[in-house]
Amino acid sequence: MPYFYTDDSAFNPGLRVVIVGSSDLAFVKQCSWCWRRMFRNRPADAMRRNWRTCSHACEIALRNCLSSPNLGRKIPAQQVARMAAKVRGVPRPQMRLIIGERHWNWQGGKTRAAIRARNNAQYREWRIAVFERDNYTCQECGARNGNGKKIILNADHKKPFAYFPELRYEVSNGQTLCLDCHRKTPTFSWRAKAYALK
Repeated sequence: MPYFYTDDSAFNPGLRVVIVGSSDLAFVKQCSWCWRRMFRNRPADAMRRNWRTCSHACEIALRNCLSSPNLGRKIPAQQVARMAAKVRGVPRPQMRLIIGERHWNWQGGKTRAAIRARNNAQYREWRIAVFERDNYTCQECGARNGNGKKIILNADHKKPFAYFPELRYEVSNGQTLCLDCHRKTPTFSWRAKAYALK
């Protein structure tokens, strides 16, 4: 079916064309690889960003052409050493401005203290002691590993870790729970603060 262009520039992306002998409008674009003209009846199809090529073969060829020529190439060790020497010791002012006390959300270094409290040997020993006391079994549903089942177990604090620092390493304050049961507790995640304020 012949096409009649409504504009002089035939290769204008998104150009409207009228199908001769019909009241339908079509939209024309140019293939980014082979420069053939492509027609679509719906404006949404013509204006889609990913509609760059007329066929899958043209799309693959265009991608291969646009990809970096150095993609997958190994950089020689001497060149890596030269690049590293250029940036070694050069201060990064953006990072320097936002770290530590200058950062807008600085809260006195409490994050580091919390990380230290959860990653020390005493905490690891507490966790193992809770698991061994409960025989590696969830205290709510009785689930445990074995027979082809894999259960994720958590050592849960009955009274929240953050709000009761004196009970952090008390074995009596711990219980073994599977992940699903742990999520249902009143002290899980954001609910711990509400529990502590009661």
